[in-house]
Amino acid sequence: MKKNDNSGALFPVKERASDKHPNLSGNVDVGGKEWFVDGWTNTYEDTDGNTKKYISLKFNEPKPKEETNKVVGKIDSPFSNDDVPF
Repeated sequence: MKKNDNSGALFPVKERASDKHPNLSGNVDVGGKEWFVDGWTNTYEDTDGNTKKYISLKFNEPKPKEETNKVVGKIDSPFSNDDVPF
């Protein structure tokens, strides 16, 4: 087991585009696999009428690197490799 296994951290999000965007963001390591985490601070009223705070979380699996760097299509160029002087 790695030292950081089954642990992580959430940090405040400084700039939110809207109220639907998370207040917190971070990552966790579970079983040697990294996950991205978003968190929203919320409130609810308990059975005694007291307002309580809680954090709801959403976990997202990181996309594989080959998907994020994938070339979508071929770019047509009027130049060949022989035309480039450097």
